[in-house]
Amino acid sequence: MDLPTCPACKQSVLDDDAVDCPFCGAPLKGGAAPARPAPAARGSAPAAPGKPAPAKPGAATGSKSSAGGSATGKSAATPAGPAEDDPFGVDPSIAANAIPVSPTPGAGKSIEVTCPMCETKGYVSPKAAGKMVKCCNPKCMVPLFSGPPLPKKEVVVKEQPKKKLPWLYIAGGVGFAVIAGVSIWFMQDQGISELPPSENVYVPGQGNSNGMNSGDEGTQTTQATTPQKTQPDANSARDDLTKQALSRILEVSSNIRQERKPMWRRLAITAYTFANEPQKAREQLNLLEKATNQSPYEGIPPLVAMAWRSAGNAGEMQKTVEEALALAEKLPPRGRFATEAALGLAPLLVLAGKADQAHALLAEHRSEAPLEQFAAAMRISIEDHSFNLDRPYIGRSVGYWQFPLETGVTLSLAAHGRWDEALGWANQLTDAVARTEARTAWAESLLHSSGANADAKVLERARSVGTDMNPAGQARLLARLAAVRAEQGDRAGAAQLLSEAGTILKSFPKSESIVVEGAKPLLDLKLPDANSLKQMALAAADVACVQARTGDRAAMEQVELALRLAGAIGPAINPTQERRRQVGDTAKIGAELKKALALKKDDEIRRAVTQYKLKLSEVEGAAANRFQIETVVLQAAANAGLHSQVWDVLERYDRKPAKEHQPLIATHLSYLVAQRFAEAGDAGRSDEIQQAVQSRVDPADPEIIKLVVEHLLATGDVARCVARLNGAVTPNGHLHETVLRLATRLAQSGKNVEAVTFSNSISDPTLKEECLYFTAVGAAIKGAGPAYWKAAKDVGLGPNESTAVGAGLVVGLNQTAAQ
Repeated sequence: MDLPTCPACKQSVLDDDAVDCPFCGAPLKGGAAPARPAPAARGSAPAAPGKPAPAKPGAATGSKSSAGGSATGKSAATPAGPAEDDPFGVDPSIAANAIPVSPTPGAGKSIEVTCPMCETKGYVSPKAAGKMVKCCNPKCMVPLFSGPPLPKKEVVVKEQPKKKLPWLYIAGGVGFAVIAGVSIWFMQDQGISELPPSENVYVPGQGNSNGMNSGDEGTQTTQATTPQKTQPDANSARDDLTKQALSRILEVSSNIRQERKPMWRRLAITAYTFANEPQKAREQLNLLEKATNQSPYEGIPPLVAMAWRSAGNAGEMQKTVEEALALAEKLPPRGRFATEAALGLAPLLVLAGKADQAHALLAEHRSEAPLEQFAAAMRISIEDHSFNLDRPYIGRSVGYWQFPLETGVTLSLAAHGRWDEALGWANQLTDAVARTEARTAWAESLLHSSGANADAKVLERARSVGTDMNPAGQARLLARLAAVRAEQGDRAGAAQLLSEAGTILKSFPKSESIVVEGAKPLLDLKLPDANSLKQMALAAADVACVQARTGDRAAMEQVELALRLAGAIGPAINPTQERRRQVGDTAKIGAELKKALALKKDDEIRRAVTQYKLKLSEVEGAAANRFQIETVVLQAAANAGLHSQVWDVLERYDRKPAKEHQPLIATHLSYLVAQRFAEAGDAGRSDEIQQAVQSRVDPADPEIIKLVVEHLLATGDVARCVARLNGAVTPNGHLHETVLRLATRLAQSGKNVEAVTFSNSISDPTLKEECLYFTAVGAAIKGAGPAYWKAAKDVGLGPNESTAVGAGLVVGLNQTAAQ
């Protein structure tokens, strides 16, 4: 039938007796106008996200022209809803009413608008203000958006006498209010859509699809009543979840702030890549690489993922690497993202025969030591497909990596099975320590990947990289291989390797701690080669830790050896700091030097004071180096089960005279030892130690904070854990890895609600999105995608956070499917 149409807004009016338009309030004049499709949202609740709008019944078969009065004789089809298989489909009735945007300014079209999806600029007339408009880019994926509102003008309206409304209007108004309220209730659901039941979700490595953790409701019932799912069922569930996640990513795109749009595109490209939608990934990548974009280098991480996925096609891989390399030229020289992007691209450059460019790229984008450690840990967890930072890393058994970026490249290549290229990279490193560390990590990774059934040839190949190493490097290599064999159950093989390492340690020079008293001895002090002593100390500590874990009682002997080697690097830190405090009194130092050196002339005294200050700076560096190595050695020993012996060492050092006093007891080591006592069941000793050192430790020390937040998370106090981290995280990166490690711990243990809550509570926006992304990937890999998505929906994430979750789920599901 023909419905009245408002001459102002062109909307169809259902009430034949209406005098004014219920939509815009304009008076209805004249007869019925040709019927137009009503907007899908009018008169009914909207369809659930991701589902097509239901078709309206009763399609019209014909209509009469109000102008000419003759029948058309043609059937008018009911407006179709979105396509069933299009998660981003828009009801054609809405698109039909949208005002087209002109690509160029013209008569009456002077207001510039920018499409929030494709960023194409166009022009509309003032009449389009606040109304739905359509992008002028025919390739735009989401072309509909609202026009900019015009400034409101206050209009004084004379009060009209009230009129009694007919009961018909009152009833109609009530009905309209009810419908509008229901519609608003549905539309306010900004969280992620409900997922298919958990039994339909793809689970890696299993024929069935029941991948929910044992704590989820309905698991036992499903196991008892649901037959085993076939692979097509699992694939269908995975595809459905992927489609919904992609829909959510696109849905929130218009709410992303302009300065955050490049980050959104980076995640969208990554999601499209893993969802095998290369055309959509390329569209977003082209937008990211536009000349007007201020951060096109955001495309490097997804290009790195594309390159690894196309590793079977050498030509395609080479092309992708070249594109990423071109974007790398636009990276800022410093900054966390620059370091992470450079480390991601470097292994691909090695495979492409561009090792020199890989070296140059890493050298150009160095960061603070904690940020480099974090970048390497993240990259390795991405390349080995675990997305889990809560695990021991190869090469960090005693202290952190000494060359995290170079070792990170080695382990990234090894994670992809590129053993020859990884060893080639390690062998051509020019720094001897970097070369030894990278080769040792390569050998440990090779033996570890071979499993418990590794034959003698694998072990021999791993050992062969130490042929030209110095004794410290050889001892540490043997210790690491022994640790792997012990973990694989070959205790006899581990004991043999440890015996060989112990023989090498006996060849180390006898060393004693440096003690300096007086100005003249300090000037005469000749410091040894600190680097060689450091490597020997770390080797002895590595051997000690493996011995401790295998029950060898000689472990503490190697710890003491490591401490003696460290002590030979420089004097204790307390007397050195006291010397520094005296430097301000030049007259006093000059008098001491005059007497000690029998100086007579003022020029000689001034030169001696200058030499003294320079020498003191050198000695201070050696003292700090010694202190740091002793801390690393004792921390590793405490973590290996020698916490009781470590506490004895701390007390012994604290009792030494002023000239040898080393305040190790005032560091985080005391709290670490206390924590290990508590874990061993000795709560009394733990409390006693904490009370003894409480006034001497610095609560703002990042190492102390790490121990505190570990304890808070272990006791289930997520809120206080996050609050402590938010108050301590700084741009220098000291606690960044800790934040992501704790987040992934929650996800890996199946605590999806806690993982989402923890991640979403982090105040640093970049860290927050990384936590959500990594935990979503981890949950999807473990088959807990539905539980994670529901937890994210219940929290109510913002657009950036929703994008991180959606991209993480897509990557986790489809990465697993490809393996």
